[in-house]
Amino acid sequence: MLLFGEADFSFTQALSRLRMCPLIATTYDSDPPVSAQSYCNLTNVDATMCHADRRLTTYLENHPITSCAWNFPFNGQDEDDASHVTFLSGTFMSVAQLLTSHYRAKYHGSWEELEFGIALQGDQFTRWSIMQSARRAGFHLDWWDVFNHEEFPGYHPKRGNGENFPVQNARFYVFKLKCHD
Repeated sequence: MLLFGEADFSFTQALSRLRMCPLIATTYDSDPPVSAQSYCNLTNVDATMCHADRRLTTYLENHPITSCAWNFPFNGQDEDDASHVTFLSGTFMSVAQLLTSHYRAKYHGSWEELEFGIALQGDQFTRWSIMQSARRAGFHLDWWDVFNHEEFPGYHPKRGNGENFPVQNARFYVFKLKCHD
């Protein structure tokens, strides 16, 4: 699994404690916290351009993935719905390109269900037009469930700037993308 947007890497560390380590954890920041540096694979990763990130695509040549996830994506602009719609639309498109191009190159045109999971809270799913962005990129909603961050020991959602992120009415959505030749 490829994780986007790890701020303090407490989610990656929690997964590690549960023996569910992601294959690669990334951050948009240029300098992850010192305590998280052993968990951070790549810095300065823009999820809206992940398909064009040479470091990421090179890493994935030898590390096959079929899923990506992002908990509580944030573009640095509080409650600006229009910018989040654009931001997440770009993310869905880029993730679709990354997964399909990586999978086709690695498996020579075979197909498999590829997925993108995203944790959101409250009415962000509707306000940020998640379903429309997902569909435009070729994804469909496969399932969703309540997201209880307390099930991940030591995970404390934070924004990229280090602020605590108050989690309320959170849900985790999984979108599937079928790739066929």
